[in-house]
Amino acid sequence: MALHWEEARVIITCGNPKELGEVPDDAIVIAVKPEEVEDPDAIESVRNLVLDRTIEWRRKVINEAYELGTAMPEPLVEDSDGLSEEEADAERSLLEALREREDDVEDEGDDVWGDPYRPLSESGLWLGGEPGGGVRIFISHVEELVVHN
Repeated sequence: MALHWEEARVIITCGNPKELGEVPDDAIVIAVKPEEVEDPDAIESVRNLVLDRTIEWRRKVINEAYELGTAMPEPLVEDSDGLSEEEADAERSLLEALREREDDVEDEGDDVWGDPYRPLSESGLWLGGEPGGGVRIFISHVEELVVHN
């Protein structure tokens, strides 16, 4: 099992990313440890990444034909025979937490994210800390990026 947001070109797995099979060239593959899916900062970072890349893709491809919106799209849930039960449960738990966070954000209103239409390439991706703090990442093109904290 893996969570794959096609529009965002983001794939999250709690298993070995090398066992995913064919992955699009422009996709970001993130391997998450099962114990990390309960971390609110990890959930928020995944949500921000998926939203940023989804909005950026929508702007590029079908700006006039598709309403941008700020709702996080549903991922395709892919079966992966190589995952342990713990890893599969962790991915399901992450998906539930992301859905709960999405419901919370909808209740807070539209101004939560500021200007949601700034592309990730302009604003970067903030990981950890309050806005303006933490680590700011700009991604152009990479074959494989491994980040350990």
